[in-house]
Amino acid sequence: MPISGVILRTQPLTCPAVAQHCLLLPYITITHQQDDALVLVTDTPDARCERDIVGTLERIDGVVAVEVIYHNFEDLEGA
Repeated sequence: MPISGVILRTQPLTCPAVAQHCLLLPYITITHQQDDALVLVTDTPDARCERDIVGTLERIDGVVAVEVIYHNFEDLEGA
């Protein structure tokens, strides 16, 4: 399972709403929240799902940037 650390940068006033949206998504845990950023951990079943989750995060209203800062793909077969 791919596990990634993600920083989600938001417009300052939208961070609480973005966090609520993230809580509705599968495979995501919010580990820290600031006025204009969320720190997330994603734990997905495969790399395709990981890419889909990042794409979904990018489309949330109020999100300015999605920064994947860590990947662990070591248990993927054929990687």
